[in-house]
Amino acid sequence: MSDPVTVQGFNFLRTFPWLRIGRAVGCAVSLQTLIIAIIGVLLMDFSRAALLTVLRGDELPLLLYGPDWTLRVPPVQDALVPLWNMRGVPWSVAWRLLVLGTVAGVIWSFVGVALCRCAALEFCRDESASFRGSVQHAIRRFAAPWQALATPLFGTAMLLVMIVALAIPAFLPMLGGVWLRLLSPIIAILGVAAGFLLLVLPVMWPLIIAAVAVDDSDGFDAFSRSFSFVTSHPWMTAGLVVVAAGIIWVCGRAIDLGVNEAAGIIPWSAGWVASEKSITESLIPASMWWVRLFARALHVSLFWSLVTIVYVFLRQATDAAPLDKMSGFDEPGLVREDFPVVGIPAMNPPMSTSGETTN
Repeated sequence: MSDPVTVQGFNFLRTFPWLRIGRAVGCAVSLQTLIIAIIGVLLMDFSRAALLTVLRGDELPLLLYGPDWTLRVPPVQDALVPLWNMRGVPWSVAWRLLVLGTVAGVIWSFVGVALCRCAALEFCRDESASFRGSVQHAIRRFAAPWQALATPLFGTAMLLVMIVALAIPAFLPMLGGVWLRLLSPIIAILGVAAGFLLLVLPVMWPLIIAAVAVDDSDGFDAFSRSFSFVTSHPWMTAGLVVVAAGIIWVCGRAIDLGVNEAAGIIPWSAGWVASEKSITESLIPASMWWVRLFARALHVSLFWSLVTIVYVFLRQATDAAPLDKMSGFDEPGLVREDFPVVGIPAMNPPMSTSGETTN
């Protein structure tokens, strides 16, 4: 009979490391991350306004956003919703949506690499990120996300071409229907494969950005890593996405509450010294523009910080890579302390084996 085992303590962070995903909030509010996020929001707004002026489509603003989503994810909404709304619209509108979605994807891919670099340094290394270094990394790897996305898109195009080639004999009288029935299993497999690639592409796109930022991956390596992580651990990926979505929802409600409170506090405070006309015509429009800009930057920064942490966890589960491993930093990361040492342990440091105190 074995001796009973006594549990002295239980470390939740070591047993359930995914609980560290909550650190995304701290990574998102760092100064460098917020500055990059604000720049990204401004680039997105100015480019979209310029494109809407050039493209001259009165119906485009209604197709740029889906319903009023509870989850506020500007990069996903700006890049994917226009592409999703291309279905069922005339080609004269569809190509404009394609241009708007592609430009949004380019901007958020570039900004996303810089933001993920900042978040990775904060999360993996417990070090402050460099604004200049993060932007330089994004510039150096500017083409990598698009090279990575070209791989599944090219594969999907090839599958569609194969379906078209197999369906060519369908025009033959009497034999066309028989030909399609005989080849329907092959066509179905090709169609499912193409649909699967398009289905996982929205999930892989943020992970590709994180792979470029964290591991300095080129296009093919970023795609292969992301595809391997998603297909090797589908349930873990789904669980992390659900947890991240919950954090985005809770923080989004808090941000919206802050914006609403600012909309009431600013005119009430200024009303003691300023006239109602100056407050209505000058103060409220200008101040709320800054408040909404800061709120959108928080949404963007939080999204890419969560993407980075999800990628790091999936990488650890697949490659057994330590959490503090990051491209460009060979020295071991700072040792994390779960809780600060206070009280008597802080006054009496532990003794080493040689009898000397250790600091």
